[in-house]
Amino acid sequence: MISTTTLNYSVEQIVKSFGGAKALSGVSMSVSSGEVHCLAGENGSGKSTLIKIMAGVHSPDSGVIRLADKEFARLSPREAVQEGVQVIFQDFSLLPNLTAAENIALPTYIYENSKFISKKATLKIAQEAIDLIGVDIDISLPVTELSIASKQLIAIARATNLGVKMLFMDEPTTALTRKEINRLFEVINQIKARGVATVFVSHKIDEIQEICNTITVLRNGEVVADGLMKDFGPKEISQAMTGQDVLTTRITPPLKPNVQKVLEVSGITAMPAFSDISFSIAPGEILGVTGLLGSGRTELAEAIFGKYQIESGEIKVNGVKMP
Repeated sequence: MISTTTLNYSVEQIVKSFGGAKALSGVSMSVSSGEVHCLAGENGSGKSTLIKIMAGVHSPDSGVIRLADKEFARLSPREAVQEGVQVIFQDFSLLPNLTAAENIALPTYIYENSKFISKKATLKIAQEAIDLIGVDIDISLPVTELSIASKQLIAIARATNLGVKMLFMDEPTTALTRKEINRLFEVINQIKARGVATVFVSHKIDEIQEICNTITVLRNGEVVADGLMKDFGPKEISQAMTGQDVLTTRITPPLKPNVQKVLEVSGITAMPAFSDISFSIAPGEILGVTGLLGSGRTELAEAIFGKYQIESGEIKVNGVKMP
């Protein structure tokens, strides 16, 4: 069901200190239903503190929290859930020993103070939540068998199952491939169309420009910039986050033609970590090796250095085959 009423969710002049350190100094931010709002800032800027205040984990020293037509000096975790505030942290806060269905349904049982858990009801709750965000995941599988992208979607399904109105997503694309990010953005646009106010926390400027409508930038616990995303370019966002003009320079080292390679790797395999890997690198060249956690990057580097036995293929250093 798509909401046609625009509601506002905001914080006004929020102050929070831990001992003598002030984490937030009069922070104000407003997000409307059906909007994707970027909360940006460097590490230590106050983003996590603000999120935890909205989730009821921390209480502000002063300031006001407004959720639609209600005003709060502080929220408890139960009040936050009751008012539709949900947070998906970077670790997703899923229980690895439970199935996807159980992870989705368990908060509902807790919120309703249910003394009994029904397997049939659990599957029904979970399937309805999965269908609501339009994804296809085997909810009977243990969470440990799911990919990072699927865990992300399970966390979103769990949030929507509890009647989410304002959703915080903390660095949601950190461990995702571009294909998985595209799927995540499709789901975000779906919940946006249903009137959910989404706060997207990220350092990745290209992504926030792609998915977000508005932006608030924190630096040293203060709001240093906010407004429509279309009014901010990458340079303006970087400058607001760091307080400095950030130069973007592409470094391409010059390479001499037909130079002998320093390292040549041809079809090396060390199962189950990696298989049939080939590359070469010349003097002065910078070679990037990337991939998700568990993709075999570390094992590849360690195998080249001799920590692991290579089953097949060859390695040459300065043209000399290594034994």
